[in-house]
Amino acid sequence: MESSRLLSLLVLFSFFVNFQGPVVSYWGFSNKCPKVKEKCEYKERDRCTEDSDCMHNKKCCVFSCGKKCFDIQQDVCTMPKEPGPCMAFFERWWYNKKNNTCSIFIYGGCLGNNNNFQSIDLCLNMCRKKQICPKIRVKCEFEEVNQCTKNRHCPENLKCCWLGCGKKCVDLRKGNSET
Repeated sequence: MESSRLLSLLVLFSFFVNFQGPVVSYWGFSNKCPKVKEKCEYKERDRCTEDSDCMHNKKCCVFSCGKKCFDIQQDVCTMPKEPGPCMAFFERWWYNKKNNTCSIFIYGGCLGNNNNFQSIDLCLNMCRKKQICPKIRVKCEFEEVNQCTKNRHCPENLKCCWLGCGKKCVDLRKGNSET
C-alpha cells in the first residue's frame, strides 16, 4: 500500500520536473531563444506565434522587436546583409563581422534574415564583441608618457590599453597601437 502511494507520487512529480536538465543541441548551442534586452522604436509585426509556425526546426523567438522564426544554431551576427525581394524602404542596421561594425542598409520589408536591426544600438548590443586589451607583462627600464588614460581620449574605434610601459590607443581589431 505504502509503495503504491509512493509510486503514484513519483509519477505525479515527474510531470512537474524535467529530469534531463537544460537541452543542448548537437552543435553545442543552447536550445533556447537568445535573451536580448531591447528598447524598440516600434513593435514589429510578429512572424510567428509558436515554434510550429516555423520551418526547418527553427524556434519562434522574441527577437529584434517582434516574434521571428530563429535558427538557434546559427549566429545572427555572421549572416550577410539581406535586403529581401520586396520594394518597401526601411532604414535598418546589419552587423558586418569583418569590420566589427554595424552599417545602415535599406530593407525591403519582407524575407531577408535576422541580421536586421531597427537601430545601431540594437545591432551593437547583440553583435559587437567586447574588446579586451592584451595582457602584457614586461619589466620597463623607464615608463613612457601615457598617450591616453581613458578610452574617450582615443580616436573612434580605438581603446586605451596598458602596453607594458605606458598606455596607448590601440586598434584591437588589428592588434596594433596608433602612433
